Formats: sequence, structure tokens, C-alpha cells
Amino acid sequence: MLRVVAILLLVGAPAAAQDPVRSAIVKVYTTSQEANYGRPWEMRSQRNSTGSGAIIPGGRILTNAHVVSDQTFVRVQRADLADKYVAAVAAVSHELDLALLTVADDTFFAGVEPLALGKMPSAGDPVVTLGFPTGGTRIAVTEGVISRIDRQYYSHSSFANLVCQMDAAINPGSSGGPVLGDGLIVGVAFQASGGQNIGYMVPAPVVRHFLKDIEDGRNDGTPAAVFRWQVLENPQLRRYYRMADGQSGVLLSKVSPLLEGDGKLRAGDVLMGIDEYGVANDGTIEFRPGERIELLYAIDRKHVGDAVTFHLLRDGAALDVTLPLAAAKRSYGWLVPRRQYETRPSYYVVGGVVFSTLTANYYDTWDKWADVPVRLQRYWYEMRTAANADREEVVIITDVLPDELNVGYTGFEDSIVREANGRPVRSLRELVEILEGSDGPVHRIVFEDTDAEIVFAKEGLDARSKGILERYRVPADRSADLAGGAAK
Repeated sequence: MLRVVAILLLVGAPAAAQDPVRSAIVKVYTTSQEANYGRPWEMRSQRNSTGSGAIIPGGRILTNAHVVSDQTFVRVQRADLADKYVAAVAAVSHELDLALLTVADDTFFAGVEPLALGKMPSAGDPVVTLGFPTGGTRIAVTEGVISRIDRQYYSHSSFANLVCQMDAAINPGSSGGPVLGDGLIVGVAFQASGGQNIGYMVPAPVVRHFLKDIEDGRNDGTPAAVFRWQVLENPQLRRYYRMADGQSGVLLSKVSPLLEGDGKLRAGDVLMGIDEYGVANDGTIEFRPGERIELLYAIDRKHVGDAVTFHLLRDGAALDVTLPLAAAKRSYGWLVPRRQYETRPSYYVVGGVVFSTLTANYYDTWDKWADVPVRLQRYWYEMRTAANADREEVVIITDVLPDELNVGYTGFEDSIVREANGRPVRSLRELVEILEGSDGPVHRIVFEDTDAEIVFAKEGLDARSKGILERYRVPADRSADLAGGAAK
């Protein structure tokens, strides 16, 4: 049941004792500006938004990454003060939807008792959420109960990790606010569900992972251990893979090159355990007595650079394989990069044809997933394998700026480039190098999805292309990361 309560319910003490708690709750004012992935040389209009946060030890404000993503200017205001202070982003993990802010003016922290981090709650535990939901100017305090602990996708990053569901709604503006249990931070409110009065928080163990990760001044993220697996609930399937009575696990159907090879994992292995966790036939592990969660939580809890031991059954024989977790989720595992922030898209324009790369941000240019061309949809699900390991990016045509030079090519938007001038294209930079290093009389670009092609005669192409850029007010023929010198 959802209840808005007086702040004295937070600690169950006289009003005079509430000041330390109230003063540690912060409203965050953010001005942000996102890159335009549909027209990659442009930025979208700036927007203003608000969120919540909490002062924690070390003169830091804990909030969500999505509260300050793509920020250009941030200010913060304590719940007990009228003044707003300029803040800076000290650390951010878009993967975990967490961020730390700092304020240069020490008077902001004067008299504040920082909120300490608590432990992982259990289902049924009461919690209190504090923040500044839109529609009012004062702090709102909401009671709830932890209703479920699970591993789910974080909407901000499209990566999965530990979450706690609670029956306290998370409204716009509440994001980043602390969720307290026994006066300690047990989580950070971060996203809502379509259901009534259902909200989610980033739980304390994930917050601790983030804080430990950035102790060395770097944000390495959580490690990638990318493989596809199939449950082994069917006894016939278990017998086929020579599992004995009492053995349990999941079948590895596809393994990324990071983990695959001699002395590593193989497709067809039965994964029976990860470190101290036994894997059940339904793909879960027992992470606390009587509580089960998806097996990849055993990887999420580690740090990049840690080692992991996989307990396997291979051809009926048990063996252990210990591997380093050398890469982060955000940088490895999937052919299409997951959502990026504070990043400008790469692009290259020749003959008015705009080439870029397929990213999660580009998918967002459509209102609905169903509207995304099927040939692009399938790449979202493609993990890196030995077959595509040399392909750095999926290069696509995002737009055609109409001109006599490209008549008949305007229907090739969202086509995937397979080759240029007879050479395979594995990245946008490689496409640039192929086209600009060619000695032939024409450029010929072929698409993988239709085998269709476009051809440009090289004679006079640079001058004609420059005129198209000027007409459509495109400042350069390529993004800064591809310049390597002055753009044409």
C-alpha cells in the first residue's frame, strides 16, 4: 500500500531530530543537450529537468546517471535551504545508472550529516523513499515495502543487473532519491513500471560496486561474460549431454571470443556452477538462503580484472576453467553498442550520402521498435562471435541529402554497407580509408541486405560534395573523430 507520510515517520523521533536527514536530501536541476543521431552533425534542443539525490560521506551527492546524462549545467539545492549551488559530475556509470556530484562551495555541506550506505534489504522489508517528484517544490516522503528482488534490465543503459522492486511509485523528479531502511541508504530510486504503484531501486550492493570501482579514479564498469545459454529442464536433453542424476546446469549454445577457445569455454559445455554458486537447470543460482536469481549475477558482482571459475561438464567429464574478466559490458559483447551518453555520433558524407554506425541511440530515432527496419532489428540481438570478431561496427546509410548527383539513391536509407571498391567494410573509419585511398575512376558501394549498389564517378566528386554540404548547412563532411586533420 502506498502512503505519503510525515517525515517524522522516517526515524520515529521528535521533529527536532529530523533536520540531519532532511538536510542530506538534495534536489538536482539539470540542463542537458543530446546529440542528434538522425542528423549527426547537429545537437538537439537543450532541455531542463529535475531529479533527486542524497549527500553521502566524502562531500559527494549520490544520484542517478540519467538525472545528469548529457548535462551542460547542473545545480543542486538542499531540502532545508533556499539557495542553489553549481555542481559538477565527479563520476558516472551509465551502465548502473549511478552518478556522484560534487560542489566546490564547501558551505553547501555545512552542518550536514551524510547518509551512510546500508545492506541489501530482503523481500518484505519496509523502506522509505525521499525525493522531489514533479508537481511540487517540497520534499516528498513515501513508505513502501520491498516486494521482489530480481535481475532485470536497466532502462537507461539496456544492461541487466540486480534490482529491488517496491510498492512505492517512482515519479518524474524522484529519480536519484535515496531509499532508506533503518535510516541507512539501501538503494537509489531509478525507474518505474507500467503497473500501479510499482517502482524500482538500484540496491546497496550495486551502489557499493560503483563506489569501489571509482576509487582508483576510473570507471571500469562491470565485467563482460557474454554467452547464450539454454535451460536444461528437459530430462532427455540432460541425458543427451551425459548429465548424471543430481547434476544440474545450463547448456552453453554460443560463446563470445573473449571466453571461447582452447582451455576456455565451448559451445556445448554444460555450465554447472560459477565460483561458489551452483547453477540450477532453470538458469538460476541461490544468492541468499531461499532466494534465487539469474546466474549472471555471479558475474555482475565482480570487477573488471577479477577472475572467475566456471564449473563445467564437457563430454560427460567435469572440469573447472578459471578465466580473467578483462573487458567491461559497455565495451564488449554485442555488435551494436548499447546506449551512449556524452558522445557525438560518427558520420561521413560523400556525394550527399550520409554514412554512420548502427547504435542503440540510432534505434531511438524511431518512436516504436516495430517501426525499425527488420534488417536493423536483427543486429540488436547479435553478440560478438568468432564469425564476426573482425567486424568493429555495422556501417549504415542514415540519410541522403537530395541532389542531382545522388538521384535514385534516396531510397537506400538504413541500408547496411557490405563492401566498398571491392573490399569488405568493417568500420566507418575503414570505409573512409577505402574511399579516400582508391585510385580507380569510380567509388562502388554494395549493401549486404539487398546486394544493391551505388556508384559515384570520382572526377569532380569532391567539389560537388562540398556544394551539397553548403546547401544543407552541414559544417563538415565528417565527424571530428574521423578527421585526422582538417575536414574537407
